Amino acid sequence: MEAQEFHAKADELFLAIEQWLETESDDIDFESQEGLLTIILPNTQRLIFSRQTSLGEIWLASPQGAYHFQYQNGAWRTRQDQLLLETLVAIVEAQANIRLDLTHFGK
Repeated sequence: MEAQEFHAKADELFLAIEQWLETESDDIDFESQEGLLTIILPNTQRLIFSRQTSLGEIWLASPQGAYHFQYQNGAWRTRQDQLLLETLVAIVEAQANIRLDLTHFGK
């Protein structure tokens, strides 16, 4: 994937996550700046999405570990085929006991 296409896909993803979180939970905050998306949970734990342009990857750093996602077959997924959004939902539920509804994502 070319850098320009990667940034367009990453921008689209980060914006969609921000809009989704705004409608899903009043308890979750986020900050977006300089290619990073930081999600702040009520217990002050942070989930940090960063762009790794040279690798064509989005990295997620969380208390549960680090994840590397590539855009493949229409979705961001790890090499083990974990989907980014499903991973995010699981981490938020495990760390903050907040259940996010994926049926509202992108709407």
